[in-house]
Amino acid sequence: GKNQVSIKENTHSSKFTGDLNLLLDFSEDGNCTVSGISSIKTGTEVTIDYPVTGNGTFINDGDAWGGSKRDAIHLKYQFTDGINTYSATDTLVIRDRGVVMEAFEPVVIN
Repeated sequence: GKNQVSIKENTHSSKFTGDLNLLLDFSEDGNCTVSGISSIKTGTEVTIDYPVTGNGTFINDGDAWGGSKRDAIHLKYQFTDGINTYSATDTLVIRDRGVVMEAFEPVVIN
C-alpha cells in the first residue's frame, strides 16, 4: 500500500552475514511497525530465516545531509536466532524527492 515501504539491508557483523528484508508499515501519525525476515548465515552454517520485529518514526526535517535539513525515518528492530537476540538502531535519511528521468540526445559536431 501507499503507507508501506520495503527495504533490504545488509548485515555488518563479524558473527554472521546475510540480509534483512524489512517491511515498514506506517500509520497516519508517522509511526511505523517493522516486520520482515532476516536471512542469516553464521560461519559455514546453512542460511536460516528469522522474523524481524520493531518500530520506528518518520520525522520531518529530522536529520541533515549535505548541509540541508532532510526528512528521516528512525528505526529500532531486533531478531533472534533462538539463542541470541540481535538489536539494531538505524536512521534512514530521505535525500532526494521528485527525481525524474531526463533524456539527452547527443549532437555530433563535425
